Amino acid sequence: MSEIRSARREIGARQERMRRSSVERHNLMSMLRARSDSELRRAEELRRAARRLEQALERMPSGFTPAAGEGLWPGAVPWPVEGRIRNGFGPQVDPEFGTRIRRTGIEIAAAAGAPVRAVASGRVLFAGWFRGYGQLVILDHGQDSVTVSGYLEEIAVDAGATLKRGHAIGTVGETGSPSGPGLYFEIRREGKPVDPQGWLESRAQEGK
Repeated sequence: MSEIRSARREIGARQERMRRSSVERHNLMSMLRARSDSELRRAEELRRAARRLEQALERMPSGFTPAAGEGLWPGAVPWPVEGRIRNGFGPQVDPEFGTRIRRTGIEIAAAAGAPVRAVASGRVLFAGWFRGYGQLVILDHGQDSVTVSGYLEEIAVDAGATLKRGHAIGTVGETGSPSGPGLYFEIRREGKPVDPQGWLESRAQEGK
């Protein structure tokens, strides 16, 4: 009889382990589906935000004239904030879920509250909240060059203001950021986004 009871206990324990394993697999699958759905929604929101920004920029008047020798030049644009590049420019694929997105700028991981500065003299085209980018500042630097700085915690300039290179335009935040404190940064030439890493000074490209 003791052997029968022992066998029954073993069978019961085995069934309980199988039940727990099944529950854990179900919970894991549910979590992965939820994460996948979240990634898909995020990718779609990024695409929509990029379209809204593109349309807004098309409506903004330009015409700032920089002083002789000023402007944006490849390899000579100063770092807008101290930090490192967290997400790069262009088409990207999430390695886990295969979600495809195309970034028209870069994300720079930086300390919350750090100053964000104008990379060249220019005029403020926009300063305020922009869906998908949080607190946002757009600067016209002349010569068909525009920079976009988003995810700001605070904005320190007003639309229409004329700024010099190095002028503080705001502070690092995470308004609109899915990855914590940082700066969203774009450079546009003739209305088209270009990879900032080809324009920033070498120390910026290295994330120093």
